Amino acid sequence: METDYLVLGSGLAGLYFALRASEHGRVLVVSKHSLTDANSHEAQGGVAAVLGAGDTPEKHIEDTLRVGDGLCNLDVVDMCVRQGPQHILHLANQLGVNSTASPTASSNSPARAVTAPDAWSTRAT
Repeated sequence: METDYLVLGSGLAGLYFALRASEHGRVLVVSKHSLTDANSHEAQGGVAAVLGAGDTPEKHIEDTLRVGDGLCNLDVVDMCVRQGPQHILHLANQLGVNSTASPTASSNSPARAVTAPDAWSTRAT
């Protein structure tokens, strides 16, 4: 089997990358079990991003580093926090992924969790 892009994992990040990569070549998505057996399914398609009033990238970075308990790479956290909102908006506005209309509270300080409850409506048994 030949492919241009091999994607390991079928969560939101893997599938989003696979969709974007498919514009440039052949993509193969591999998952340990079924394609719906991913952490994104358990999180109901949830992601956290700075989308609400009163929140800032600096607050999100601080929260992520605090709950990461020393396991986070600051450069990676900074990149993800600063680029996250544009990708969430791309999913919603250009790819038609339905999500909650506004961020909701979670373990993060301000409300910044956005979920796509219907994104993982099927589950492998």
